[in-house]
Amino acid sequence: MRERRGSSIIEVLIAFVLLMVAIGGLLSTSNAVAKQLGGGRRQSIAASVAQSRLDSLASLSCTNLAQPGGPRGRAPRGGLASRGRSPRA
Repeated sequence: MRERRGSSIIEVLIAFVLLMVAIGGLLSTSNAVAKQLGGGRRQSIAASVAQSRLDSLASLSCTNLAQPGGPRGRAPRGGLASRGRSPRA
């Protein structure tokens, strides 16, 4: 028998296909991680806005809260605005 040196074209193509499948899996995973990080950032901003709103309400006296029209709020910062309704459970 002849001594075999190197790889055949079929082996190279199979290795290439396996490499592309692995790279595709890594890209889809990195996309999912990026989406999770974006969602975490939005939740962090929402929690910060909610905490700020609760702190401003806690600093008011009960008589100010009971007045018609409620407390006068400040303009929202960072493009966030509250609708004045609590979320439904």
